Amino acid sequence: RSAASSEAEDSASVSNDSGATMNFEHARNLLIERLCSLQRVLAKRQEKIEFCESHISTLTKEMQKKSRIIQTLLLRVETGEHTKLASDAYKKSIPVDNIWGQPSNGITLKLSMEINEKLQQVLEDTLFKNMTLKENVKTLGDEIDRLNKC
Repeated sequence: RSAASSEAEDSASVSNDSGATMNFEHARNLLIERLCSLQRVLAKRQEKIEFCESHISTLTKEMQKKSRIIQTLLLRVETGEHTKLASDAYKKSIPVDNIWGQPSNGITLKLSMEINEKLQQVLEDTLFKNMTLKENVKTLGDEIDRLNKC
C-alpha cells in the first residue's frame, strides 16, 4: 500500500506542478495580450497627438497669415482715412499746374490724389504678396531640409 500511495502522491505532485505551469502560462498569455492591447492604444494616441500637433501648427500659420491680412487692411483703412481727409480739404479741383507751376493737361489735384491712393493700394498689396511668398519659400526650404534628413 505504501508503494501505491507513494505513486499517488507523485502523480498528484506532477499534476499540481503541471497545473501551476498551466496557470503560469495562462497568466503569461493574458499579460502579453494586455501588453499588446496597451501598445495598440498607445500607438493610436501617439497618432492622434501627432495629428493634433500638425493641425495646431497649420492653424497657427493660418492665424498668423490672417493676422497680417487684418493688419494690412487696418493700415489701408487708416491710411485711406488720412488721405481721404487730406483730399477733402482740396476738393475744389485745383489744377496741378497751379501747385507745381507746370501744365497739367487737365489733371486736377483730386484726380492725382485718387491715382496716388490706387498706387498706394497696389504697393501695399505687392508688399503683402512678397511677404507671403517669402514665407512660402522659407516653408518650402524647411520642408526640403526635413525631407533630406529622412
